[in-house]
Amino acid sequence: MSCLLIEVCLDGDNWKENCMKKLLSIFTLMLLPMLARADAIEIGGIYYNLAKETKEAEVTSNPSKYKGSIIIPESIKYEGVTYSVTSISSRAFYNCLSMSDITIPNSVTKIGNEAFWGCYDLWHVTIPDKVTKIENGTFGECFTLRLVYIPEGVITIGGSAFFRCWHMTSIIIPSSVTFIDGWTFSYCEKLKDIYCYAENVPNIRDNSFLGTEIENVTLHVPAASVSAYQTVEPWKNFKGIAALTDLDKYHPLLENGKVWEYSYNNGVNPYMKRLTIGGDTIIGNQTYKKIVEFRSSNPQTFEMLLREEGRKVYCYYPNQNSETLLYDFGKNAGEIISREIKNGDTWIRKVIAVDTIMYKTKFFRCMTVHEYVIPDYMSEEAFFAGNYGYDSGIWVEGIGSLSYLDTPITYPGNYYSFFQYRLDGMTFKQKDFMDAITNDIQPVKAVNRVNNNDVIYDLQGRRIQGEPQKGLYIQNGKKILK
Repeated sequence: MSCLLIEVCLDGDNWKENCMKKLLSIFTLMLLPMLARADAIEIGGIYYNLAKETKEAEVTSNPSKYKGSIIIPESIKYEGVTYSVTSISSRAFYNCLSMSDITIPNSVTKIGNEAFWGCYDLWHVTIPDKVTKIENGTFGECFTLRLVYIPEGVITIGGSAFFRCWHMTSIIIPSSVTFIDGWTFSYCEKLKDIYCYAENVPNIRDNSFLGTEIENVTLHVPAASVSAYQTVEPWKNFKGIAALTDLDKYHPLLENGKVWEYSYNNGVNPYMKRLTIGGDTIIGNQTYKKIVEFRSSNPQTFEMLLREEGRKVYCYYPNQNSETLLYDFGKNAGEIISREIKNGDTWIRKVIAVDTIMYKTKFFRCMTVHEYVIPDYMSEEAFFAGNYGYDSGIWVEGIGSLSYLDTPITYPGNYYSFFQYRLDGMTFKQKDFMDAITNDIQPVKAVNRVNNNDVIYDLQGRRIQGEPQKGLYIQNGKKILK
C-alpha cells in the first residue's frame, strides 16, 4: 500500500497538493461501498438504494454475495411506497462466483461499471432494451458467458466490457453501435463469429480484440458495407468479412418431408426413433399435422397431432379432447410463455435467454426456457426469493426441444434426446448445435409442504390418490420418478 501511495503522490510538480487530492479520492472510493451498504434496504434477497424523490430503486451489492438464479423485479414496495427499479449499481454483482443466471427487467436503463465482473458461473444475460451504453468492465472475466443479447439502441460498448469471456463463441452487435472502446473483446479465446449490423463502421480502438485470434473469426456485416470494413483497422484483419443474411427468417417446425431422429437410452434397450409428418387431419375448424413414427415392422405408428400458427406450435390430445401450447418461438428473454393453476399450485414457463446461432449457413433462434412449480401455500415473491429450483428446456426453431418433439421441458427420468433432423438433403446434428448452446438444468431444491403433506401430482397437475404407478410425478415442487 505504501508503494502505491508514493507512486500516486509523486505524480506531477505540485506533489503535496496532488497527494492530498488523490488520497481523498482513494478514501472516498473506499467508503462508497460502506455507505451504499449502510443505506441499502433488502427485499426478497436483493439489496436496493432508494431515491425517494424520484421513487426509483437501484440494485446494489449483497454483503454476502448473490448466489443461484436471480430475478430482479420491475418494481418494489417499501414502507407503502412503490419504487421502479431503474438501474444496477457499479460492482453490484462483482465476483458473485456462484450466481448462475439473472433476469433483468426492461425497467432498467443503466448498468454500472463492472456490475458483473468475475461472475464465473454466469453463462447468459439479456440486456434490457432501454440501456444505451454497456459500461466499462460490465461482464469482464465472466469466463463461462456464452449468450449475450445486446439490444438495438446501445450506442457505446465500454472498455473491457467482455474481457476474458473465454467461452463466448459469437456476439451480435446492433446497428446503433457507433463506438467500441479498448480491450472490449480481448482474450475471448473461443470467439468464432461476430455479427455487426452497423452500416457505418463503428469507431474502435486498435486493442479492442487484443489477445483474441481474430484471424480465426468471421465478421458478418451488411452487404453494402463489406468494402468499408475491409479498409479499417482492426476490422480488416478478421479471417473473413461476409455479408449478413436475414437473421429474422423464421424456420417453421412443421414442414413436409422433415425427419426428426431421437436416441432413446434407458440403460437396457437403446434404439433410434424417427418421426415425420404423415398427412393432415381436421378437428373442429383446425388442421393438424399427423406426426408418425417410422419402424420397419410398422412404418406408420401414430405419435401426436401438431399445428403451427405464426411462431406458436400447439399439440392436440385426443384422449383429453383439448390442445395445449407446446412452443412459442416469438417470445423474448424475460417473457412468460404460460402461467397455469393446477390443483392450487402455479406452473410458470418463462424464457430465460434467447440467442441466434448459425449452423450450415442457416440462422436458428435458440431459447432457454425454465419451468417453475410454485406450491399453493407459497407466494411467487417468496418462491423466487428463496432461490428454489426449476426444470429447463432448450428450444431451437425448426427443430423443437432438444429432448423430444412434444416434450418442451426436460424432466428427470427422460430417456429421449434429439439426435438430428433431415430436410432437403441436409442433416443437422445435435452435437453441432450443442457447440453453441449449453443446457442450464440445475438440481431442484425441494419445497417442503406444511404439515409434511406430501401430495403427489401427475405431469398434467392432477392430484394422485393412493399409491402411484411407475412413472414421472410432481412432489414437493420437484419431479420424482416412481
